[in-house]
Amino acid sequence: MTAFLIDPTLFGGVDAFIDVECDQAGAYGRTRATLVESGAGRSQPVCRVITEVDDERLFQLIDQRLRRL
Repeated sequence: MTAFLIDPTLFGGVDAFIDVECDQAGAYGRTRATLVESGAGRSQPVCRVITEVDDERLFQLIDQRLRRL
């Protein structure tokens, strides 16, 4: 989402490791996140999973940007 690039303070989240099932069986494409706190024996997280949004500020930002058009 572009809003994250404009103002990342609008969002809260957790660091996680991501696994995507690539086996052609029934779970193909399933995505699993393992939170950094869980460890999983890995050294660094690969992404930030957004779990919170300041919706009031987000909609204010969207409104401001749309008014510029």
